[in-house]
Amino acid sequence: SAYFGGGNAAWRVETLHSLGFDGTMLTEDIDISVRALASGYKMEMAPFLQVGEMCPINLRALYKQRLRWAMGWEQVTLQRVSGLFSSPHISEPRKWRTMMLLVSRYITLVSSAMGVFNLLKYYFFNFYVPKPCEWMALGSVIVTMLIIAAMTLVLFRHKEPWQRWVSVYAFMAVALFYFFIQITLIIISQFRLTCCAGRAMVWVPTSRGKGSSTAPPPTIKSK
Repeated sequence: SAYFGGGNAAWRVETLHSLGFDGTMLTEDIDISVRALASGYKMEMAPFLQVGEMCPINLRALYKQRLRWAMGWEQVTLQRVSGLFSSPHISEPRKWRTMMLLVSRYITLVSSAMGVFNLLKYYFFNFYVPKPCEWMALGSVIVTMLIIAAMTLVLFRHKEPWQRWVSVYAFMAVALFYFFIQITLIIISQFRLTCCAGRAMVWVPTSRGKGSSTAPPPTIKSK
């Protein structure tokens, strides 16, 4: 199944009214996706459709946006997993696939950490490590190569322009730095969620340039 990641989606109005938005969640898109899947709804992906959006107005707005995303993913993972696995409306394979969606960020972070480990061991420091760690490091290299191969196949099949190829490979080249930022955001989000336990979380829309609205979205209540 696909999931709604906030960029673009076409929802049935009756589905939105049935599920409603949870105002305490910081990433309403991921939250309503998981609840929809747990309720038996199906989502389909339209891979050839593209949508653009305005970037955050400055680095401060970008940081706040990414921190809210990190905290929101943690919220959904901690609060919705039990409901997902206890739901009678979704098959066991789909439960585990949805679970993998929620924890995939940890898998990529571990893989990138092992990549850094490889660089330190083989190019800068020659220190002893247990065999299991070496196998994990080798596994991270294999995963990275598979990701590169998969992205190349997607670019080729979609007949993307050369600019898209350059941007994708450029991102892969700086992926370790990006994942370092993600690790930092996850640590900060865990700390803030722990400190704010029991308190209402306020969702503040990202400032996106001149004329962009920062008003909260309209409330859609459950029936």
